[in-house]
Amino acid sequence: MFILAAFALQIVVLLVVPLWFVIWLAFYRSPNRIAFYAKSLLIAASLAFLFLIGRWDIVGIWCRYLWIGVYILAFAWALFRYRGMPLLPNLALRPIISLAVTVTLIVVFANAVWTLRNNASFEGDPADLAFPIGETRWYVAHGGSAPAMNHHHHADLRAQNYALDIVGLNSFGTRATGLLPTSLKAYAIFGRDVVAPCSGEVTSVENELPDLTPPNVDQASPAGNHVVIRCGDVAVLLAHLQQNTVSVDSGDEVAVGQRIAKVGNSGNTTEPHLHIHAIATEAADLSEIGKPIIATGKPIPMLFDGVFLTRNAWGDAE
Repeated sequence: MFILAAFALQIVVLLVVPLWFVIWLAFYRSPNRIAFYAKSLLIAASLAFLFLIGRWDIVGIWCRYLWIGVYILAFAWALFRYRGMPLLPNLALRPIISLAVTVTLIVVFANAVWTLRNNASFEGDPADLAFPIGETRWYVAHGGSAPAMNHHHHADLRAQNYALDIVGLNSFGTRATGLLPTSLKAYAIFGRDVVAPCSGEVTSVENELPDLTPPNVDQASPAGNHVVIRCGDVAVLLAHLQQNTVSVDSGDEVAVGQRIAKVGNSGNTTEPHLHIHAIATEAADLSEIGKPIIATGKPIPMLFDGVFLTRNAWGDAE
């Protein structure tokens, strides 16, 4: 119930709130041009914040760009409709307080947007990997170096600081048909090929855990079905794989781009997606999939085709 409520809240925040903003901008007359420009900047900063932080795969990634166009139209319409408004506010207490509050909120949202721009920063030398999913349209649901954009980025799970959760996108630009469907086939990513992101030795495999019905989870086996590949000084975990689809064994040598499994919904996950993160192999017991690879170890940032992916990145895998 909590998960469903969280998704419903995303819909309100990404659809209802922007709609209210543009209606407010287009049809509610400001007392003067200074107040109008301040209101316009506040709405622009708020929409920019949602543009960066929102899970747009829930409502459709096209909505992310649609609101930009709608904002421009609302601004132009209001500018034309109220072109005769006075420039300066009255020297009364209420309009001055209102303007001060608006300016304060502009600063708050602009600062949040500026901070989230650093979501693409990382520390240390990154691992240059190949994208781990075969032909599909993909989307990063969690990724980056800001906790607000990547729920893995916190001290309790240090090894996962640069982890990615990757989902698929259907023709509507959403991750699934429905809000939180129980059918695994309703999720665009389910059953897609997982390929080796680097050449190396397989050090750990699990293949027999069941794929769960969303939003059920298996907390006893956090990674679910998985493959760990040691690629030189880096170990890469690919987790939540589909039952009985892992085609490699511990000790096997794999080549970059080699098909190794399919995306599933096993382990501690509420819906199908591929989890991937990398750690330094130094002082890590790679024969165990428990805490050494899940929660401990030095996190290594990952580049895919030279890009550090963050939430809302998307593209087509070849």
